Amino acid sequence: MKAYMVRKAASVKDWEDAKKCIEIYSGEKAKREVVIEKTITLAPGEFAAFCDCLLEDKDFIKINRNLMRMDEHGIWHCIKVTARGSKVSVLVNSEGYDYARYTAVIKK
Repeated sequence: MKAYMVRKAASVKDWEDAKKCIEIYSGEKAKREVVIEKTITLAPGEFAAFCDCLLEDKDFIKINRNLMRMDEHGIWHCIKVTARGSKVSVLVNSEGYDYARYTAVIKK
């Protein structure tokens, strides 16, 4: 799977705005190869709060930091955060931090 990974997007809306700029200036070549290492399903309210504040430290990110990295081939290993009934999921590579430092939003 390929996705636009955006650094330090504050919310899903910020991510979408950044993605538009990336598409205009870099296009498809800016997409990164991504592997989903684990899916975390949150309650709908908790997921909505996460989407509104991606830069906030989260225990579910801290617990799974060891799964998120970029390997020697440039492949991004991420967790997928979602909620039942949501139209989107958020891919996260925390790069060793407890917040969603790099994110991609994917439509279900």
